[in-house]
Amino acid sequence: MVDTGQVGSSIVDGALIQPRETADPFARLAPLAGQLSQASRDSRYDVHALLDWPDELPADGYWLSPEISTCHGPVWESLAEPERVALTRAELVHFFSISVDLERELVAEVAARIYRPRFSSVSEFLFDFLAEENDHMWLFSEFCRRYAGGLTDTGWQASGATRESSAETEDLILFGRILIAEELCDWYNRRLAQDERLPEIVRAVNRVHHRDESRHIAFGRRLIEALAEAAGPEGRREAGAYLARYLDVCVGTLYSPAVYAAAGLPRPAAVRKQAKASPERIRIDAELTARTRKFLTSLDVIGDAAAHG
Repeated sequence: MVDTGQVGSSIVDGALIQPRETADPFARLAPLAGQLSQASRDSRYDVHALLDWPDELPADGYWLSPEISTCHGPVWESLAEPERVALTRAELVHFFSISVDLERELVAEVAARIYRPRFSSVSEFLFDFLAEENDHMWLFSEFCRRYAGGLTDTGWQASGATRESSAETEDLILFGRILIAEELCDWYNRRLAQDERLPEIVRAVNRVHHRDESRHIAFGRRLIEALAEAAGPEGRREAGAYLARYLDVCVGTLYSPAVYAAAGLPRPAAVRKQAKASPERIRIDAELTARTRKFLTSLDVIGDAAAHG
């Protein structure tokens, strides 16, 4: 097995962030983009040979940490152990399927922009980004194919801008969506990668994704700073209204009646309503989104009301 790295070593904490040296917000990105591209290439792997895939997984083990199940709280407490096991398995497959849906959608939009003049100084990083996102989609899909019969239908709909906007605003919306998707997924990745109750292959897939996403998040935050500056106050307001809704939709998609039905829970629509309203999940959802909301608020992209949910 190839070493997939430690969860604790993360570029997202800013180890490679360089001082701002020029007035041009896009020119400032080039040094960081170059460093992150080199880091990506130094750690490049053959995704098909990266992990040791067991033939099967234990029949009675969790696949997702109970503490971050969408049913954490009264619903979880009401379940028998076989239902809990089934729920964590269905929820992990749902999480991986959502990750594929989000990445597939966003990769297509990045690919459409990679040759535009605005992104010429960071195009090499964007090529590395696309390569890594394709690897991630394969990893998530391969896990689901081997152990769950394939990806599930998450109900996710394409989420591009719905009105004609300036190019600057459209780009801010796109890369804001990417940052939201990456930071929400990474919140789960870091926790699942470290939970020793889970099968090693589950931990490894999450560990690989976290390692690569730390580079994407480090770059994405700096790119959004530049895009927010270029969009101006009106563009930031338009993008912010969209991104606040997008963040809520992403979180809401985690709560799936189809998942609860697959786990054998009765009245799945009622389960969703109860789960979303539980104090435990309200707290978790606030924690899940807090870092992203705070960052977008600091750039005047979303307002304080949206920042606090």
